[in-house]
Amino acid sequence: MFLQIYTGNGLSITCFTFLGTAEDAPKDARAIVAPVRGIKFFTSLKNGFNALLHRQRDVICILVSRIPTEQILAIARLRARLDVDRTLSDMLEKIKPEFIYPTVTSSLGSRAVTHGGARMQHVQKRTTTSVTVLFTAAIVSLFFIGPLAAQIFGAELTEFEVGISAETMTVFPLCMAESGGLYEKEGLKVQVVNMAGGTRGLQVLLSGKVQAMHVGLGPVIQANRQGADLRLIASSSNTIPFTIFSAPDVKTGTDLKGGMIGVSTFGSESDIAVTLALKQLRLTRKDVTIVQMANSSQRLAALLAGQVKAAPLLEPANTKAREQGLNPLVDLAAANVPWVFDAVVVKRSYLESHRELLTRFLKAYIAGAYLALSNEKQAKELIALKFKTHDPKVINASYHDFKRQMPLDAEPSRAGAENVIEQLQAIGTSVGSKNVEDHLDTSIIQTLKKDGFFSALKRQYGME
Repeated sequence: MFLQIYTGNGLSITCFTFLGTAEDAPKDARAIVAPVRGIKFFTSLKNGFNALLHRQRDVICILVSRIPTEQILAIARLRARLDVDRTLSDMLEKIKPEFIYPTVTSSLGSRAVTHGGARMQHVQKRTTTSVTVLFTAAIVSLFFIGPLAAQIFGAELTEFEVGISAETMTVFPLCMAESGGLYEKEGLKVQVVNMAGGTRGLQVLLSGKVQAMHVGLGPVIQANRQGADLRLIASSSNTIPFTIFSAPDVKTGTDLKGGMIGVSTFGSESDIAVTLALKQLRLTRKDVTIVQMANSSQRLAALLAGQVKAAPLLEPANTKAREQGLNPLVDLAAANVPWVFDAVVVKRSYLESHRELLTRFLKAYIAGAYLALSNEKQAKELIALKFKTHDPKVINASYHDFKRQMPLDAEPSRAGAENVIEQLQAIGTSVGSKNVEDHLDTSIIQTLKKDGFFSALKRQYGME
């Protein structure tokens, strides 16, 4: 069972408690004596985390953090507010049996601890005095032991690969989750792979080489029409964030006619955005030449070099384009059109067979979004690193664009999905099934809402 008992400056301390013996301590653990009451602890360092273990009879408490051991002790003492002489039985009486005896197996394979009524009664009859401040702070808050505890004992993290169409602010939750160590807390080792286009990424997803793809609903609908069975399970943008920029001398649709427009890949969200923009300009795809040019930054470079007359751009390229004097020909972002622009997409069969794994991934992913929303400084530092820029205008614009787009419940918009289907039909694109449920599955999000996950996140990150 676990509880995060401290968080600050991007670091945290998580407390794990379970039944066990001294044999459950890692073999390489080092024994130390704390300055308070001479209590003996074991310390261990695994995968960059410090673990501080203390055993009181049958109950083990482990504090886990990247913070140095001495600081873990000091913070734990500060967090403890209860009488250190309170008996163990008094505390255990307030906790249900099923909450204190999860099954635990150490990496040594020495034993598995299971819960049972008889043993619970036996432990509850015991009393002890002089319980350490550190142990009291942990035992009062018993929660289920989490994947990070298993990591400290040497268990392997579950590998999970997710593709992205490009490095944009709509995939920022993935970056923040990695930066904040949130995947490891869910027992995951996540690798993000840039597929240089949503359509191409969906092909890789369907091949089984990645477990999820970050892409918009438009390409998913087209893939499902061709026989795929994909589902959006979480969203980072329920609007169209594109602005179609053009060369300074291209002011109207007439100026654009006969010119070349760059998109990421055919059938991608950028490609769909161009078709919508052309319609507003009273043009069709036959009036221009559309070419594939990878990501937003590369399209901006092509615009500045005169290789194309127009291109759909996202932040931070939008701010750079304005600074360079390019013309915002069609601003789809300003219209705040309901859409599902970027989302976590999986195969329905994988969702059915790996729901628990996807739940852990989404918990880390959403926590990454909340970390970014609540810690502007840390988020901007990561933006500067990811996009290799020190321009405060670009960094600020990118961060505020993320805040504007990210839905707090990470749920794909039904209204947005209905509009995607409607607009695709309006521009002559076949959509196959018009039933939203054939493309979205928000069951994991709904379960997290019911379980209080979002309420807990808001409390943790001060966003209530």
